[in-house]
Amino acid sequence: MLGYNLACSGKVRLARAACRQRKYSGGGIIPPTLLHSHLHCTGDRAPILAVARSRVPSIFNRMHRLILPLLILCILFGCSPKPAAFGAANGRYLASFDHYAINVDDVDEAVRFYQRVLDLEEIQDGTGKDNIRWLSLGNGMSLHVIEADRSEVRTQKGVHLSVSVLEFTAFVQHLRDINLQFYSWQGVPMEANKRGDGVSQVYFKDLDGYWVEVNDGRAVWEQSPTR
Repeated sequence: MLGYNLACSGKVRLARAACRQRKYSGGGIIPPTLLHSHLHCTGDRAPILAVARSRVPSIFNRMHRLILPLLILCILFGCSPKPAAFGAANGRYLASFDHYAINVDDVDEAVRFYQRVLDLEEIQDGTGKDNIRWLSLGNGMSLHVIEADRSEVRTQKGVHLSVSVLEFTAFVQHLRDINLQFYSWQGVPMEANKRGDGVSQVYFKDLDGYWVEVNDGRAVWEQSPTR
């Protein structure tokens, strides 16, 4: 028994000395055998808890060094509100679609119509003029609504703005719900038609008589195995 107590006493002193050395030196690793001997001989968990507490800041430091770069990458790339603008460029001069413009009698009424029907988001008007407002068509493209003289404007179905929606059936029901008259390409009221390539479409007029086509071309393209 005396030998056991002396052995324990020696191990406890070593464990405590190791704890003190770590506390004041700010480094080093306490051998697990010393900590186990101290706990076994005295039942005192203080050195073990001290070591655990001393390791917490280093763990948080490592997490901080890992998480901060990820947050920066998310902000710069994954969370950026800036889309790839204007779609894919093509041709010799790398041309791509920019905007579609219409002259209207009342710019505010026209914007309200397009937002009610298509839920288009208004974006900053680059001209800064009171009679012009811009609505986003996605990917840097836009609809420019201009309050201006329309006396020379002639409208027909063949000249139209075309917008693709992913939820075509829900959109057609939306047109019925707001009682907006629409037509198939053949002119059948309140009916959609399907093109030869499988794309469904409807047509309607806005407040100023401009024709607008809405189709599910994007959805069909995304489901195509040969896209």
